[in-house]
Amino acid sequence: MSAESKNGKKKLAIYLCLIAGVAIFITSYIFISQHARKLEKEILAQEQAEQEAADAEKEKAEAEEPEKEPLADGEYRVSFDPDGGTFDINYGAKGDDLVVTAGLRYGTLPVPVKDGYIFAGWYTESGARIGENSVVALTADTALTAHYITPDEVNEAWGLPVFMYHYLYDPAQGETSADSNHLNLNLFKQHLAYLKENDFYYPTWNEVYAYVMGVMTLPEKSVVLTSDDAAESFFRLYAPAVEEYGGYATSFMVTYQFDAEFVRANTTQNIIFRSHTHDMHRAGADGKGRIMTLSHDEIVADLTTSGTVLMENDVLAYPFGHYNDAAEQAVADAGIRLAFTTEYGVVRPGMDPLALPRIRVNEGMSVETFAAVAG
Repeated sequence: MSAESKNGKKKLAIYLCLIAGVAIFITSYIFISQHARKLEKEILAQEQAEQEAADAEKEKAEAEEPEKEPLADGEYRVSFDPDGGTFDINYGAKGDDLVVTAGLRYGTLPVPVKDGYIFAGWYTESGARIGENSVVALTADTALTAHYITPDEVNEAWGLPVFMYHYLYDPAQGETSADSNHLNLNLFKQHLAYLKENDFYYPTWNEVYAYVMGVMTLPEKSVVLTSDDAAESFFRLYAPAVEEYGGYATSFMVTYQFDAEFVRANTTQNIIFRSHTHDMHRAGADGKGRIMTLSHDEIVADLTTSGTVLMENDVLAYPFGHYNDAAEQAVADAGIRLAFTTEYGVVRPGMDPLALPRIRVNEGMSVETFAAVAG
């Protein structure tokens, strides 16, 4: 065979190989394209089915969800974003939407917990902190977002002052001080004016409890006002002054003298009542408060009765400040979460919640002295 013929055959073989390769490529391309289109259709069909199922589930959930009742004028719906936290009902509400009324206080709010952080309050989009005792100033529904800080960011130098008043007298009515537990009404109004002018916050007992247990911080301009005994001057002078200045105060009441109807009639958004026991505000067999000498069951029964009158049984002021380990155990068994002594000091996280200190307000406590303690 000539060289020319051999080269021709070689070229033909190459051409045939190329043609075969192209044919295989085209066939593979067609096969792959068809398979890809088929797979794409299957994926789209699956995604559509999943979307339809999700839409159906959503429609079902919406149909089962109770319809939100229309709100009255001045009412607004508040929702809560825990920002990675979970709501703990031991410290507050469940986290459901809350309906609030303009001009009134928010009331019980949820308290979220988040590993490695401390809850630092609910905030509006504009950066305003909202607490349970904040007065509602909304004009539309709103969402609140939880803020947190790390334990290292806590100001350990600050503590919550819980002021303990007893009785007031009014010089304008010719009254004078009977002893150091009596405070001039005018001085008390100066205390209230200082708190109002300096935008102090009055935490609720729920918030105080969460603060003591170390799961929540409070604004550093926070105080608690308490008055022991629910004496005549409380209703005639103390409560009206608190109302006048928009404050918030708790009267620790010896409840055997009152009933639930009286408590209900005198409770406002600024004045509430808690237990000074039902009938243990008198000396026991050893001359100390009866809570030191009664049996466990007798103490629990007394506090349970007091709670029935007050319709609340979460906070106590020990009569005369007297208590011991046995009394504290009975107080815990009665369901009390916070109990106050007459020992001097501010409240801090980690303290025994059933042996908390207070700041006694004596006759002559000037507004300067009061301000120095309040901060």
